[in-house]
Amino acid sequence: MALRVGFPRTVPQAQMLDHMLAKKGVSVDKVLDFQIPDEVLVERIEGRWIHAGSGRSYHTKFSPPKVRVCCAAQDRLRCIVASAAPCHGRGA
Repeated sequence: MALRVGFPRTVPQAQMLDHMLAKKGVSVDKVLDFQIPDEVLVERIEGRWIHAGSGRSYHTKFSPPKVRVCCAAQDRLRCIVASAAPCHGRGA
């Protein structure tokens, strides 16, 4: 079973997930915890561009477009930094 990155984020969500999986006779038996510095995440997010017409994604450093398309990374960056804040300092 694959779970989405960042889920569950809270103890109640984890308990709900355990309950739902138990009904199906399944359980989570492995968890990956990637420790990625915020600076790396910010670099990846800030450099990401999405072409609105095609949906194609670009990155200014890793896969730059030939011409600048659009960039809404700043809005996403604020959202992602805010959503990551509760994860800092939480023990495994």
